[in-house]
Amino acid sequence: MPLATTMNFDLFLARLRGRLLSAPRTMARVLMVLCPIVLAACDGAEEREAAYFERGKALFEEGDFTKARLELKNARQINPLNMEALYYLGLIAERERDYRGALAAFMKVSEQIEKHVGANLHAGRILLAAGEIDDAFLRAGRVLDVEPDNPDGRALRAAVYLRRDQLADARTDAEAALAKDPGNIGATSVVVGILQKENKPDEAVALLQKVIDSNAEDTSLRLLLIELYRRQKNIDAIQKVYDDIFKLQPKNHGHRVTLAKLYIGFDRKDAAEKVLRDGVKLSPDEDRPKLILIDFLANQRTLAEAEAALKEHIANAPDNAVLRFGLAQLYAKHKESAKAESVLREIAATSKSKPEVIQAKTGLARLNLVAGELEKSSELLEEVLKENPSNEDALTTRGQIRLSKGQVSEAIADLRRVLRDNPNSAEALGLLADAHLREGEVDLAAENLRLLLTVNPRNDEARLRLARLYVRQRNFDKSLALADQVLSRKPNSEEALRLRGDILIAQRKLGPARATAERYREVSGGSAQAHVSVARVHQAEGRHIEAIGEFEKALAKDKSSVSALTGIVRSYLAMQRGKDAIDYLKNTLKSSPDNVYAHNLLGEVYAFEKVAGKAEESFRRATTLRQNWTLPYINLSRLMVADKKPEKAVAVLKQGLQHAPKDATLQFTLANAQQAAKDIDAAIATYRAMLEVNPDMDAAANNLAALLADHKYEDPESLEEALKLARRFQTSENPFYLDTLGWIHYRKGDYSLAVVTLNRAVERLPDHPYLHFHLGMAHYKSGQTEEARAHLEKAIAGEARFPELAQAKEILNSL
Repeated sequence: MPLATTMNFDLFLARLRGRLLSAPRTMARVLMVLCPIVLAACDGAEEREAAYFERGKALFEEGDFTKARLELKNARQINPLNMEALYYLGLIAERERDYRGALAAFMKVSEQIEKHVGANLHAGRILLAAGEIDDAFLRAGRVLDVEPDNPDGRALRAAVYLRRDQLADARTDAEAALAKDPGNIGATSVVVGILQKENKPDEAVALLQKVIDSNAEDTSLRLLLIELYRRQKNIDAIQKVYDDIFKLQPKNHGHRVTLAKLYIGFDRKDAAEKVLRDGVKLSPDEDRPKLILIDFLANQRTLAEAEAALKEHIANAPDNAVLRFGLAQLYAKHKESAKAESVLREIAATSKSKPEVIQAKTGLARLNLVAGELEKSSELLEEVLKENPSNEDALTTRGQIRLSKGQVSEAIADLRRVLRDNPNSAEALGLLADAHLREGEVDLAAENLRLLLTVNPRNDEARLRLARLYVRQRNFDKSLALADQVLSRKPNSEEALRLRGDILIAQRKLGPARATAERYREVSGGSAQAHVSVARVHQAEGRHIEAIGEFEKALAKDKSSVSALTGIVRSYLAMQRGKDAIDYLKNTLKSSPDNVYAHNLLGEVYAFEKVAGKAEESFRRATTLRQNWTLPYINLSRLMVADKKPEKAVAVLKQGLQHAPKDATLQFTLANAQQAAKDIDAAIATYRAMLEVNPDMDAAANNLAALLADHKYEDPESLEEALKLARRFQTSENPFYLDTLGWIHYRKGDYSLAVVTLNRAVERLPDHPYLHFHLGMAHYKSGQTEEARAHLEKAIAGEARFPELAQAKEILNSL
């Protein structure tokens, strides 16, 4: 019986009793018979739900995740609000390394049951691994609100404290967890981390060995012990620990790969090869160990040796498509494109399996993409997608091609389609982040990288990309935490050290920034970029002579370093030595007359020094040397607008668009120049053209809607077009987008709605005079005099400058 809730059922019984009292006797008898049937039916559904759940739970405990998932889904089909069933589905996803699916399940459970201990605990661990330490801390707090002595909750909070370098708090929580649960793995890991930070490796090793003795079946602590031995460069001790791990998990090929990499790092390639060959012997019917060995041979021996070994395996199993595709991949990876293409074409021509043919064609498409043969690649992909419209590899590759062509919205559509079917596609998530970045949608790019880290928490490349996005958002604490996570695993990561130094400079933590930059210089062997990092610290400290010296060292290492050249110029300008900056750039151009960056920099210095003629000459020279580089065109146009010659700026920008027709920055700058030239129709046409190519470009939609609302509001069709464009901003957090939407409501005479929307804009940017002007006008038209006066006063306060300033003052005086 389809009764959704207990409350509905009670209401049903009450109504049924009422009808019984007034029904004819025959009907009453029928209803009295029906009532227990209804109850039985409802009870039966509950019993089935409970039975499904208990079976699913038992199967989960047995490790039969496939059957467990089916039973738990059946329970949720009867009752979608069965949060315990969803929690166990999350546990299954976590065990299967589907961390994104697991996190989604745990988060949904905790939304319905805020203090659900298990859901918060598991969500917190995943969030911590993905670098979301604030969210992890929140989850730990929820666990401890319910169970203050929960050892896993204490361990989770201790791990967050450790990430934040709050060592005393971390130690307190970790020791409390270990007092309750002496073998707690999370708490042990935290204590080990504290001892490492305190430079007490011997104590850390002793603690791990003690806890491992009481957790004989656990491998995670042994892996942590291996990391300690790796830092001590004790390969013999590492080997002994792996011997124990192999006894516990003899067919875990990931462990063999890690040990082989460690052997390679210690220049013991023969030992590495033996470990991998042992893996092949242990699993003779599996393909993965063979391909792992082949990869080792190709990278550490010779390509010919790897090729011969793989061909021998193929000869023994000629119908094994996995090995044949492995051969194509081997060739492609080592730039033997013709051989890779030959293998894939043979598979496509001879295989009787349609999926194998499709895979071969997709592989060929990827080869063509790498070779820059985009049209050939696209033709193959269309063949594949005609056979299978949802093929993940084909859609991902087509998305990549569309990105390279600047077809960003089409690429986003392909990648989102991939993620609908496979939310854990790391490649699609990474490409989607790139696509959103090209659109200037930093928040969406960051969200996709966060999702990528839940799929693969150890993806340090994605972690550093996300850290850079946080820098752009000026969220330096989160960015620094991510860089430090990478460095905790890879202390010599040059990229992480460089990023860490930049973040610390932005935070004005110059002492730690200097230490980080010097560490980077040491690790890199004095690379050009490391000298640049040290120089930037000197610049931040105001020590410009020392900074120039380091920048010079960078240029000695790499004459093409734009960062070093720019840094020297900035230091001269900071010391108010513009002439020295000009002389330096002129000397650079004597030895390198076609250095386009030097010409552009020279133009910027001349513009700074207000020598407009020479600035224009330098910028024009840069546009001649590299016609598709947009910055000199933009610099030149700004120079002309400042000189009150916007028409010339428009001509320059149109010239740039001939060489870079899809560059959004040039298009936006052109529209601004057209506005400066009072050619509003041309600016509107520019934005419309941008939206024809990419309808999802919010910035272009906002600017077009604003122009229509400001200059075409007397035309009802133009005002409707503006409203249609701006409706997408109803749920936006961007104050300028909200302002545009609110002002369109004002223009349409919907003053109450305008007040509501414009008030949201002002709440998000309370010090912006133009937003206060718009809100004041909306209040004025609504007859709300006091509110209008308050906002108009804020609009004209200080040195506010906007086109309607005189109007604002006039209305304010009339109130």
